[in-house]
Amino acid sequence: MDAKKKYTAEREGSQRTVDSASMTLTLHGTTSAHATVEIYDAQSNPVGTTQADENGRWAYTTEQAASPERENFSITVDGQITQDFSIRLDTLSSETTPLAVPTVETGSNTLGVSATDSQAGDAGPQLQIELKPQAVAESIIVEPEIAVLENATALTFDTAYDTAGYETGLVESGATIDDSRPYLSGKSEAIGTFVKIYDNGEYLTSAFVDLQGNWQVRPSTESALQPGVHELTVVDSLGQTSEPFLLTVSILEASTPLIDSVFDSVGTPGEIAPGASSDDATPTFHGRGEPGAQVLLYDGAFIVGSSFVGPDGRFTVETGTPLTPGQHTLTVAVNRIASQPFTFTVEDTEPATQPTISSVIDDFGKFGEITNGGSIDDATPTLWGTAAPHSQVAIYDGTTRLGYALTRPDGNWQFQAATLSQGEHSLTAVTKTPIGTELSSDTFTLTIGAPESAKPQIDQAFDNFGKYSELVNGSLTDDATPALRGKADPFAMVQIYDGSRRIGYAHSNADGIWEFQVPPLNQGTHVFTVVNAGVSSDPFTLTIGAPESTAPVITSVVDNIGTVIELASGSVTNDARPTFHGQGEPLTLLKVYDNGKLVDNVTVLQDGSWTYTNINKKLSPGEHTFTFVGEGATSEAFVLNVQDVPQTPTPQVDSALDQAGDWTGSVTSGATIDDYRPVFSGQAEPDSAVFVYDDRLFIGAARAGEDGQWTFQPSEFSPLSPGTHTFTVVTDGVTSEPFVLHVEATAQGIETSGHEREPQLPLLSDLLQPASELFAGDASVIATGEAVLDLSLAGFNESLELAPVTTNGVSVFSPAALPQPWEQETTYPFG
Repeated sequence: MDAKKKYTAEREGSQRTVDSASMTLTLHGTTSAHATVEIYDAQSNPVGTTQADENGRWAYTTEQAASPERENFSITVDGQITQDFSIRLDTLSSETTPLAVPTVETGSNTLGVSATDSQAGDAGPQLQIELKPQAVAESIIVEPEIAVLENATALTFDTAYDTAGYETGLVESGATIDDSRPYLSGKSEAIGTFVKIYDNGEYLTSAFVDLQGNWQVRPSTESALQPGVHELTVVDSLGQTSEPFLLTVSILEASTPLIDSVFDSVGTPGEIAPGASSDDATPTFHGRGEPGAQVLLYDGAFIVGSSFVGPDGRFTVETGTPLTPGQHTLTVAVNRIASQPFTFTVEDTEPATQPTISSVIDDFGKFGEITNGGSIDDATPTLWGTAAPHSQVAIYDGTTRLGYALTRPDGNWQFQAATLSQGEHSLTAVTKTPIGTELSSDTFTLTIGAPESAKPQIDQAFDNFGKYSELVNGSLTDDATPALRGKADPFAMVQIYDGSRRIGYAHSNADGIWEFQVPPLNQGTHVFTVVNAGVSSDPFTLTIGAPESTAPVITSVVDNIGTVIELASGSVTNDARPTFHGQGEPLTLLKVYDNGKLVDNVTVLQDGSWTYTNINKKLSPGEHTFTFVGEGATSEAFVLNVQDVPQTPTPQVDSALDQAGDWTGSVTSGATIDDYRPVFSGQAEPDSAVFVYDDRLFIGAARAGEDGQWTFQPSEFSPLSPGTHTFTVVTDGVTSEPFVLHVEATAQGIETSGHEREPQLPLLSDLLQPASELFAGDASVIATGEAVLDLSLAGFNESLELAPVTTNGVSVFSPAALPQPWEQETTYPFG
């Protein structure tokens, strides 16, 4: 026991009580074998000494009766102080529910204490307490040899949610499911940490424990549960292991969709046999599945098409975009159950495009275009050419590869060569077809000659930060991006160096004058030179120093409860989410401290203004001292005394807006719609985070505006499935009344993309970040509540960066990691 911490156990009595004045305490624990254990009281007076046995176990019973007040002890093992603990024996009870005494480890040792009624003898009640870090029980009820920790949160593996097949929903331990990737959930007392889930003793995945002690996770595609019996357990950061949770995965053959045929409609039409080749990059798939269910067509791990199974159990689906030449393995999935794979090869039918080097540009000294066989004084010429669109071009000098260039959609490419030696150079451009055939351009010959150029100069620099000033060689400046000015040959391109590192280029005018804005520099000494046609200038030295930082200023604090009023430091307020306004260094990040503890960050806008509201969590009753720190400078403290905070109102889901099908409009709870992504509207506490659940599954969040209005639309990657949905919203732990919608199955499909990478969708842990971070920035969800927060429930094992995207004037959140073609507009009308 090497950590020094205090733990207090307080017991509440009921019915039969034991006279604590007759209690003696027995301390017991484990340490190294034969170690000497010394016990001390709160005044560091020795209480007694004992010795551990050959197994390291030790025990000591106090000679005097315990005090009704707290007894404080510390222990040394072979002269080393271990943890302090305190115990209070004012009331004890024998009315209990029989439970085993928990075992708790601190490092590699355990520590416990028992209290025995010396008057009652062996038949009297004996209190046994195991001291437990991080979670101290609020009360302990006692009966002989029994200890019960009330209100303690256990580590549990509670339920699994089956999302596949015809029957879906929550299941308990021992159930049989047909979902290889069910949602798993439970509880843990280790709030704010990750728990690990094991399958038959092997690591499966991890989950984050939220502020309510809940965890939830869905195995990744790579970690999908195989058919058979699975014994699942969860282990928390304290080393505790849950009771096993048993699941049997059994996917019925009748539930598995089938691919009956694949049809080639290009050239000579006909059916494609498995393993065959085809010149059709968009073949049509025919098959069978559960009537009315949605069919997703996968190329490997990527969705490339979708459709619905007809009433007769048959479906037809096409790829959304052409498949690239080469081998492809495709499957269809219905209700998340995949078919057997179908593999075939798409032939490369496009004519090969020969790469070319069309010209070389001499942008050193006298500018000009050089033809094949020409001579130049530019040792770093720029090559221009053509090749197949969106292809990679390798540039060779003889057999030496100089680098790569990428062609634009029009097939053009350019390449800046590294420094070439003087003499003749034979340049070629090489590309490969999709099936690996190498194509080479004709040889382009250049002769590099010695440059003839006057020595360039750096005449002066300019400080454009803070107080403007002209800088000479050797000056000190607080501008990390000074401007340089000098002379060179007319119409020349000069290269600017910081030490040996090239930092940019500048072009001289007809008079030979050039200017260059230096990119951001680190503090310290920087030696600049410019090079023109191989000739270098004399060095120009500048020392970058730290600028004088301006402390952030809190200009006003507003109470938004009831009548909006401005608060002065020291004011009493009933607004647990007051709004702070202030000034700071533009485009810097301020750290927000409450009573000396870092609680949040806020970004200063370009005009120097900033605004902060603690969206995620209400301020607790009592005094709060706020400071804002930026660039090492701290604002004046602002003190608020929070009292009589109104109870959080119950959030509401008022309506849903159906925008699909023949009939559109706003509907109330219980309605039937054909829109898989309706827009929900409601009310909640102003400036609060609103978390949205569909049948107990978290599907996203929104922010209530200053008027308490909020809106939310399901993600385009997780539209609602046909059937009945019961929605609730939660704010500050308060849950709304359920809002029920019946979603009809329609012929509408999910838009697909031919992108060659799977979209990165949100983690549950990303959704649990503080809302002040989630909604931070200019483009965050707007205060009027007319914004939509677009978050996806799918793919919790993937990473996510949230970035604001503005669509039709409405700010929404969508995964920043998604490539551009995957981004879809959120349909949200004004009015």
